[in-house]
Amino acid sequence: MIRICVLGAWQHRQPLAYAPIQAACADRIALVEDPARADLLVVAHPLDLDQQGLRLGRLMAARPGLRLVLLSEEPFWDTVWNPDPFARWLDWPGPEAPLPVSVISHETTALYDFDRIPYFLLTDPRYLAHYRPLVARNARLRPADWARHFGQPLQDAAFMAARRRDPKFSPAWPARDVLGLCLYRSTLAAATRKGQVLRHGKGWAPGPPRQELADWHADKLDRLDMAFRHVSALENTHQHSYVSEKLLDAFAVGAIPLYMAGPGHRVDRLVPRGSWLDLWGQAAEQGIDPTLPPDAARLEAYAEAQARLHDLLSDPEAEARELDRFACALVAELRGVLG
Repeated sequence: MIRICVLGAWQHRQPLAYAPIQAACADRIALVEDPARADLLVVAHPLDLDQQGLRLGRLMAARPGLRLVLLSEEPFWDTVWNPDPFARWLDWPGPEAPLPVSVISHETTALYDFDRIPYFLLTDPRYLAHYRPLVARNARLRPADWARHFGQPLQDAAFMAARRRDPKFSPAWPARDVLGLCLYRSTLAAATRKGQVLRHGKGWAPGPPRQELADWHADKLDRLDMAFRHVSALENTHQHSYVSEKLLDAFAVGAIPLYMAGPGHRVDRLVPRGSWLDLWGQAAEQGIDPTLPPDAARLEAYAEAQARLHDLLSDPEAEARELDRFACALVAELRGVLG
């Protein structure tokens, strides 16, 4: 049993904060509140290392065998706030002495290299529950049905994400195909002027963040369902194994996703190329023309994608197998830190 104490303001945003993953690891990982009882100290965000630096340093000085792990679920954080997002081990500047940190992230391990279901969809059973009735409906539609649907007087595009304009949200390592997309996504939304375009989220309109809603995900799906030709599914970060809920949201609501995925991206395990509008290599400042109808090849691929998603979400064992894969990989990574 590995005893772990999680510290920091972002402790609710790391794998062991979520009930399904906790349950999958329960026979191998114990969460403890007292750092004195822990084998590992865990933080979730690079900023936790700064904010908790004094405490972490003193805890580790008092117990030389105690190890510190940055367990990051979010490439956005890694690329914006970690000066070396590709390093497995870091000496993080501390107020009294450097903090030796082991980094477990999308780039430093294979932990998030999903088989069939992306990590983020495992963190709350409501995601898959929301999708199942929608993709079951969608899977019954053939390419000709989708052609009729997209030929209706729908709204043309929806962008539902915070508006970010600071250049720091556009870090790039082209040789690794790691790209920050927050600034790109906001620029694309602003530059897309043809047709009826919804821009919604912090910075676009006044109001509280959507995440403060009782069920922001259900609210998003209800708002968009069968009402738009295109829905932005652009991630915060382009990274080969990072797929959040955004892509499945777009398919579930019967829209063509706006997405970006370079060669070798793990999204190919989910849906066929051609079923979404690929923005790889396209300048955001050009915007898109969301009024253009999908051609026959796109309609065929789109119908195939809906069928694939229905097959995946109809498999009663798929979620359990992916949770087990993730739990085994996480335990192996943590044991590797302990040596």
